[in-house]
Amino acid sequence: MKKVFLAFLIYFFSFQVFSVKRDFKHTYAQDYSLFPKSDYSSLYSTLLKTIFPSAYCFQSVMFIPRSEMKGYPCKEVLTKLDQMGGIDKECFGVSYKDGNTGKLKPIFKKAEYNFDEHELYVKDKTAGGLHFDLKVDEYYGKNKVYGVMALLKKNPDNIFLREIKKNEACIFVFIEEMEEGANLYVLIQCKFSPLKIKILKRIIENAISGRVLELQNWFYRMICTPQLQ
Repeated sequence: MKKVFLAFLIYFFSFQVFSVKRDFKHTYAQDYSLFPKSDYSSLYSTLLKTIFPSAYCFQSVMFIPRSEMKGYPCKEVLTKLDQMGGIDKECFGVSYKDGNTGKLKPIFKKAEYNFDEHELYVKDKTAGGLHFDLKVDEYYGKNKVYGVMALLKKNPDNIFLREIKKNEACIFVFIEEMEEGANLYVLIQCKFSPLKIKILKRIIENAISGRVLELQNWFYRMICTPQLQ
């Protein structure tokens, strides 16, 4: 009975309209204008600018009120990145609701997180296997700050994505936890520009934006879904 109730809670938190405000945008240039105002804004903006010359990025930010943060602590979520892969994982992993059937489908079919080697493997439903070098920063002062940089360490398994090279694409997650709540910022940027393949431009834009938003949704669910004992 507990499992059924928990599944209901997760479904409710997952796919109801969020009470939080979310802003997002995509640009064909280096742009971090949605980065939350923070003591660490300059540090990470500089890092993202210098890691490689980005030709496309999609970013999204939301603020989660403290009253909604009834799930895992932010720090603990970062130890559960292997739960991103598959709808059988916690909070249904990084998934989406099919607009035609209403069924849940995984974006990340599999996720493996090697904590000791700082490596993350994700099997994406379209891109195939993606291997990342993962770096997690933690800062503790007035606020708790977490910065997660996942840099593509190998070319994607899918040969149709051969234009995307290792060290030329990354996923970045920034969480700043304050007394009143938490800022959650997610970005994907790459050196490859969808403008190079104009016939597929919209498809590529939608694929990248969908992954940013659903990855952010998964973090939101993990932070906000009550955990039954």
